[in-house]
Amino acid sequence: MINREIIVEMNDVIDSLISQVNSGKTVTMVGNGTSMSPFIEQGKDKIVLTQIPRNKKTRAGEIYLYRRSNGRYAIHRVYSVKGNTVSMCGDSQITIEKIDKSDLIAIVTQIIKPYKTINCMNYGSLLIHRLRMRYRQLKYRHKAIQKIHRIFKKIKRKLTGNNL
Repeated sequence: MINREIIVEMNDVIDSLISQVNSGKTVTMVGNGTSMSPFIEQGKDKIVLTQIPRNKKTRAGEIYLYRRSNGRYAIHRVYSVKGNTVSMCGDSQITIEKIDKSDLIAIVTQIIKPYKTINCMNYGSLLIHRLRMRYRQLKYRHKAIQKIHRIFKKIKRKLTGNNL
């Protein structure tokens, strides 16, 4: 049997992918990278991209393919929207990246996992991810506050000579 699988890098096919999406076609690609794990598993899950409907309001929790300021492309979740500025963040990341709405290329409508298909556009899915994003930010802030508190306790011990 002849193996007909071709492995290509995203940057090698991105222009064709964008052209297909802009012409109204739905494009399915295999997830590449770890910034959206565990929601999108690298090499296992398929991502369904479609054209962003005209006059669509961008909402927190939605996932988009977008162009970064360095010219590279990423698929991340919307953290927040203020005017024409969209804050994007991968599910496994804590750094929030601000982009212009005009940099959004396509919207992710489905994630096809080996065992099920997830509709990324229904309200329940968006609500769960919005809550999860807020919890994650609070968790990291809490950890940072705890670390600062431990540092101050160490400094206080050294200054007072109290090693308790």
